[in-house]
Amino acid sequence: MGVFVSAGLICALVTALLWFAQLDDSHLETRSFVRSRSVNPGPRLRLFARVALALGAAVALIGPWKLQWKDDIRELEIPTPALKENDGFVRDLFGQGEGRTVFITRGATPELARENLEVFLAWHQEHYPAAATASLGYALPTEAMIHQASLLIASLGPFESDLRSALARHGFDAGSFEPFYAAWRGRVARSQNPHYGELVERLASGLKGPMASLIHIGKSTSWLVTIAQETPAAEPPASTGTVTDSQLQNLNRLFGRYRISALRLSSVGLAFVGASVFVLYGLRRGLRIFAIPAGACLFAFGLFGLLGLTLNLFNLLGAFLGVCLSHNYAIFSAESQGRGEEPPPSIRMSAVATASSFGVLALSRIPVVASLGATVAVIVLAALAITELSPLASRPRSIKDMPP
Repeated sequence: MGVFVSAGLICALVTALLWFAQLDDSHLETRSFVRSRSVNPGPRLRLFARVALALGAAVALIGPWKLQWKDDIRELEIPTPALKENDGFVRDLFGQGEGRTVFITRGATPELARENLEVFLAWHQEHYPAAATASLGYALPTEAMIHQASLLIASLGPFESDLRSALARHGFDAGSFEPFYAAWRGRVARSQNPHYGELVERLASGLKGPMASLIHIGKSTSWLVTIAQETPAAEPPASTGTVTDSQLQNLNRLFGRYRISALRLSSVGLAFVGASVFVLYGLRRGLRIFAIPAGACLFAFGLFGLLGLTLNLFNLLGAFLGVCLSHNYAIFSAESQGRGEEPPPSIRMSAVATASSFGVLALSRIPVVASLGATVAVIVLAALAITELSPLASRPRSIKDMPP
């Protein structure tokens, strides 16, 4: 969009320079049927203009506080109910239906992945105490647990003989437990625990079918899967090394970061534009020029806020485009006021044509395109209204007639 707008402005500048270079007198006279001989409105018209501007200012000051932002990558799509229904059916088959979330806990090594899982499970228990979780990590001890188990085994002493005696007293057949006793003697005789990575690989190699997808052991990264019976309202913190497997949520977060980035860049750009206006026109005239696009933008956001609409990245891009267009109207209006004249009719023609073209986009079935069109159309019309009403609301004064 930036390249498109910049190319259009450069072409317009070159065309204007070439056009006026062919003329000995570059002054273009306004046709007589659109001239006004006076800007002395009656008291009723002046009151109407002041009330309209006051209401617009109220909307611009109150409405933006009620804005709601929604970053949903699906708004880039053309609505396709059948496709969405099929997508939901497939997700249900893979256990990704509503009320269930799949988390992936990662780590550079199996040890780090299991430690991160412990941190994530503690976070999940704190925020969703009533939600059950299922993870293969519950069957996989941490290194601390293995160390504690070794100390416990060493402290049990004659555990085998005590167990044999207890089982005999209760009438159990001692021979039925021989496999357990053999495994126990082997564990006690082992002086050193196996490497943690070997222990995890042994567990992972024994998994078959869908269970094998719950754990991954790699050279550079390992991860464990957790299934939770809830739809989280908050994303796990980065310290847990855990993310959801939903591409939609990940793309929505990316969409939200784009919006924040666009807001920062737009603010910087508008700051430079405002500074250039103040440098070229001085503080008093520059303030009036800058107030028209800024007021139109705030009015548009205020109107959206009062209507309860949710905004997205393309509303922000539309606001930046609308403010840039409105700057032209403000500069022409200020120049006309400085000469004691009414705003030129070309402002009305340009604003109406721009609002009409972007108003067509506002009817699009694609939500983000409709957001862009509606935002630009409202800002342009608001800037036109401010340009037209400001002279009417000011104190009456005569103007110089344009030369015939």
